[in-house]
Amino acid sequence: MYFAVIGDIKNSRKIDERYQLQERLEQILQEVNSEFDNYIAAKFIVTLGDEFQGLLNSTQPILRIVEKIMLEMHPVKLRFGIGFGDISTKINREMAIGADGSAYHHARRMINEIKKSQSSRNGDQASIKIWADGNENIVKLANNTFSLWSGIQEKWTQKQVRLILEMADCRNNQREAARRLGIAQSTVQRGLKSSGYYSYLHTRVVLEEVLVSEWG
Repeated sequence: MYFAVIGDIKNSRKIDERYQLQERLEQILQEVNSEFDNYIAAKFIVTLGDEFQGLLNSTQPILRIVEKIMLEMHPVKLRFGIGFGDISTKINREMAIGADGSAYHHARRMINEIKKSQSSRNGDQASIKIWADGNENIVKLANNTFSLWSGIQEKWTQKQVRLILEMADCRNNQREAARRLGIAQSTVQRGLKSSGYYSYLHTRVVLEEVLVSEWG
């Protein structure tokens, strides 16, 4: 089984300096390819001006990869369709393009569902959605979790995003994050509390464990 991730930039045509934005995205994807190399079946690349994709051999890093790309690109809004399934063609590890199979079909369907839902006034505004062959109850749980995350992340300021990125780099060590940012640990603690970070983090860790347990 493989795990396909397809992402795109929301309303990219309305964003000024699209060339610089694409360069930034390409740089972040290179960092992802390096940091998560052991899990990558085909490297993340930009496939169109506002779209990118990658292929993984495990569910373990998916949520951390999506989190990294979303936070590094903040305040630009992104969408992610994630598909678990088979790949029926040859895989080129150097670039996630040209391969085909149910993993990509599921991921593409999820991206399209997100676009449709976000364009509806009463639709789910989640920016991440998965589909997998297997336990539909876990899929529903994951997608409902993503919907709740969107409500939390939507309120994050640029300062909070920077703080959360530092916490990820410091393996959630508040003291080290404070040192690197040149602020008091109490300031870090208040910033994380006001952002709802730990509620988000705890559900991410649990969901990651559930996905790995079910699909590997």
